Amino acid sequence: MLAGGTEIPRGAHAGSYPAALALRALTHVALRVPDLRAAEQFYASLLGREPAFREAEVDGAWYTLPAGTGWEEAAAGGARPTMCMIRWDGFAVALVEEDAGGPGGAGPVDHVGLMAEEDDLDRIRRLADELGLRVVHERPGLVTVEDPYGLCWEVSLSGGIASQGERLGNWLDLAAPGME
Repeated sequence: MLAGGTEIPRGAHAGSYPAALALRALTHVALRVPDLRAAEQFYASLLGREPAFREAEVDGAWYTLPAGTGWEEAAAGGARPTMCMIRWDGFAVALVEEDAGGPGGAGPVDHVGLMAEEDDLDRIRRLADELGLRVVHERPGLVTVEDPYGLCWEVSLSGGIASQGERLGNWLDLAAPGME
């Protein structure tokens, strides 16, 4: 039980730590990198996977590059990807360029992605102060909190491994002027 009398459901195993969230899955880890293109090449080789998608932040929203768009084609269209996702078997490594304004603080881990139920999102919002969490970002179906140790947790209904293009139809139009 937390201060203030809030009951936290216990995990499935006797003697386990209380959990504020009934999580469905660990979905991704987002790593902060200084050079996205070089990091993408390294991690694709290390993990033996090609990136599932690349995204660029435009006017505060993430937009997905069309499938199969390479770095040169993106640059020719005026786009500069600042995030890519390498995924397999329900898990992903997201690479976020350091100056892309991700939710995390200093250090190599930008955030850890978790999939949860709507009730869990409501619970984490209600318990944020009591648990010592700072709400960093919120939108429908997602809340990102920073814990007292500086680690950000992105808790969402979708699990965060689909692109913004897939989820919201935010596809980057490389023919549009001013895409940077």
